[in-house]
Amino acid sequence: MKRKLKKAMSILLAFTLLFGSFAFGLADVDWADFAVKAKAMTLGDYTYSTGWLGIRIISVNKSISGDVVVPAYFTYELADGKIEVAPVAYIGENAFKNCTAIKSITLPDTVCYIYREAFYGCTSLESITLSRDLKEIGYMAFKNCKSLKSIEIPDGVTTIGSDAFCNCENLESATLPDSITELYDSVFKWCKKLESITIPDRVTKIGSDAFGYCESLTNITIPEGVTKIDNRAFNYCKKLKSVTLPSTLTIIGESAFCGCIELESIKLPKNVIEIGSSAFSGCSKLERITIPAAVTSIGSSAFYGCDALKSITVESENTAYSSDEHGVLFNKDKTKLIKYPAGSTNEIYYVPDGVTSVDNYAFHKCNFLKSIIFPDSITELVPTYVWNCANLECVHIPKSVTSISSNFLKDTNAYICSTTENCSAKEFADANGIEFRVCTGHNAFIPEPTTKPVVTEPATTKPVEVPTITEPSTTKPVEVPTTTKPVVTEPSTTKPVEVPSTTKPVEAPTTTKPVVEPTKPSATVPSTTKPTTKPVVTTKPTAEPTTKPSGVGFIFKILEPSVSVVKYGETLILHTNLTSISAAEKIEWSVEGEGVTIKPSADGMTCAVTSTSTGDVTVTAKYTDASGVEHVSEQEIESNASFWQKIVSFFKNLFGINRIIEQRIKF
Repeated sequence: MKRKLKKAMSILLAFTLLFGSFAFGLADVDWADFAVKAKAMTLGDYTYSTGWLGIRIISVNKSISGDVVVPAYFTYELADGKIEVAPVAYIGENAFKNCTAIKSITLPDTVCYIYREAFYGCTSLESITLSRDLKEIGYMAFKNCKSLKSIEIPDGVTTIGSDAFCNCENLESATLPDSITELYDSVFKWCKKLESITIPDRVTKIGSDAFGYCESLTNITIPEGVTKIDNRAFNYCKKLKSVTLPSTLTIIGESAFCGCIELESIKLPKNVIEIGSSAFSGCSKLERITIPAAVTSIGSSAFYGCDALKSITVESENTAYSSDEHGVLFNKDKTKLIKYPAGSTNEIYYVPDGVTSVDNYAFHKCNFLKSIIFPDSITELVPTYVWNCANLECVHIPKSVTSISSNFLKDTNAYICSTTENCSAKEFADANGIEFRVCTGHNAFIPEPTTKPVVTEPATTKPVEVPTITEPSTTKPVEVPTTTKPVVTEPSTTKPVEVPSTTKPVEAPTTTKPVVEPTKPSATVPSTTKPTTKPVVTTKPTAEPTTKPSGVGFIFKILEPSVSVVKYGETLILHTNLTSISAAEKIEWSVEGEGVTIKPSADGMTCAVTSTSTGDVTVTAKYTDASGVEHVSEQEIESNASFWQKIVSFFKNLFGINRIIEQRIKF
């Protein structure tokens, strides 16, 4: 026993001495650079080195053109002068980057790994034949290969890195092997001509932006086993009509199907528990959707811009959400109105008593609505927007409301009414140039019927009943007195009817005719003329509604990465929530603290953060819009570049087994 313990201690001491020498003498060496430069050799158009499995092609002559066949073997010289032959096992990082004259590439079957950006920007590349023994395709390996028309990835490939085929805008078909288990972020983003693709059965996760902006994709079947569709996975797939989701699905990420304007229906599996923010935003042809009982979280604006949505139905067993007979989405106890379906044909909607808050954009492009009546249970309309409701005539705000969002009413000619002038609704209307009226109850703003009512003429011998009328006005209402003799005016075929008064005369409307329930008549007057009934005025306000910038409500931000710790040798790509910027706009990146280097992309919408030493930093993105307004977002990053991390990175590079770390990090 003592002998075994002594042997173990000897081994431990040997390792301590070995790695201790590295710590004192070699800790600051750039091991990756050392591993490549120490063995670099050149033959023809190729510069290469040796690795654990064979030859690694480091770079090629940038003038290389036409149809390229990569050799299967290269020779190299040993320290004793002997010449050895080794197979080409790796296409190194940036090896063929921006070789814009290459038309086709054939890789030998000896190649096992294609590293990051290996063929990035080969804009004339139309076809590539991959190795049958290929295991991995690295981060951005074929990004911006804009002439590539098809790709067949062989069985045995287990990893296709993030952005691998991003912006291959002429890619029409892609064949994926059954050995794939995950589709990483942006793998086929901006492949605008990709019409269809079969996702292998072993895939369990679809990453962020995986098929974003695949504008020709018409249908997709997601296999059983997939549990999460990540953020923006299918956003702006403008021709996507059919989506089949698996029963195993539990999470639909933010903006997952945003902008799928041809999507008419989708069935959510019973195991879904989370629907991310803006998940179906902009699905303008989606008509109906059912929320399963298991759903516990629906993000903000999940159904924003679903202009044809007629109803949202929540299964009765759901413990977090509910819906009413009009297909309106609420929380479970109906104290919060989340979304009114924009395609509902109702002309008037009474928000139920008991509702205390209304979600942002709950009423957006509700073009059939003419009146919205908020209940006395509401005390604030913040943040609540009633926007782009083209036919909206009246919004009733009770006196219980004490706070209203500055952009509450936009792009509509509706007036605001309440039961008193001494209220926040009146203050809001005055501040925004919106007409305000005093009303006596909910019946006062039932909208005008879509067809003209039939008016029955009374007999000339019967008395005319004159009701007590409250005149709407931007100041105080004028009422016809009931204790004196009522006044009846003669009808006219040309001029509007005027009701005389002891104060200022009030002119009756001529064309608009909302239905009003009259109050109890105060007197009867016999007459031989036709009766004249004075309707409540519903003319549009004379002042134009205030116009707000189209960008109101936009918040610039750095999308939160799934990790906040970057290890030595790794690179984290930060993304902003912008998809494009004009020449008048710009994004600037900066870093505060020590431990990383940053490298923004040419357009500024992404930034690579690389660990160089241990430390905590704050990465800042400053977006200046076309109007010169600056928007700032920050992201905290921890860099872990300990001695042991450097040792691990060195050996991985030395033996050619350093996998693409970036693709493991979700942006």
